[in-house]
Amino acid sequence: MRYNATLLYNNKILTKDSKNLRVLLERSYRNGLTFDGVNDVVLVTSSASLEITGNDCTISFAIKSNTTAGVQQILSKGSASQRLYSVAIDNNKIGFAYGNGFTLFDFLVYIPFTDTTQINHVVLVKDGNDANNARCYVNGALVAHTVFFNTLTPPLLPNTHNLQIGDHPIGYFTGVAPFNGIIYDLKIFNTALTATEATQLYNTRSEIIPIGVIGNCVLDMRFNEKENFTAYDTSGNVNNGTLTNYTVGDVTLGVTNKWVDEFGNPILI
Repeated sequence: MRYNATLLYNNKILTKDSKNLRVLLERSYRNGLTFDGVNDVVLVTSSASLEITGNDCTISFAIKSNTTAGVQQILSKGSASQRLYSVAIDNNKIGFAYGNGFTLFDFLVYIPFTDTTQINHVVLVKDGNDANNARCYVNGALVAHTVFFNTLTPPLLPNTHNLQIGDHPIGYFTGVAPFNGIIYDLKIFNTALTATEATQLYNTRSEIIPIGVIGNCVLDMRFNEKENFTAYDTSGNVNNGTLTNYTVGDVTLGVTNKWVDEFGNPILI
């Protein structure tokens, strides 16, 4: 692919045939949504498509965290006693958990969240056909290929609880470990993505879903709304999210807007 453009980037002129321009354009994020680390949450009502069954699922997201310490919940679908899937940052580690009752099957892997200016793209895979059934890709690279802590991992067991983005499930330490930062993209698949598919998501900054898994994407939230109390799902499943605890000023074009551009700046126009 050739780009007919000229751009100044890092004080260098990038011409239409520049490899650096191609990489910059392919890997630039669009907009995102800020979470204040206090009580900002996007609430997605439970639906049949979000009730993933079987042994496989994938969660993909791009985030910039404002802090490198403590626990921050990125998302969770469930309650105090049931979690269909749950993702959190735990002191520079990424945690991916699921389970029913109080038995959780999870794994933690180190992830370089030491630079709070960096956007990290993460793909977490639960693959029932792989003896090492947990994989984690960070910025297109495989950083962990292991097993969940409890190797006798059962299939996913759906529940009818809502999906919360930015905090623990309702009634389970809600408000104790909210996410503090920006989420630029969130996708959930009811299948296990391959290494090629995970890398493709990173290389296209999640703008292009791999052809073989388009029908398996149950949530595709790109946070491109600019001013709205709704975060729209573009997967076709209408799993739209409601911004909760945000004020009118938080979602209105202007300097207090929590809808931000790829550099984290409030969207003004």
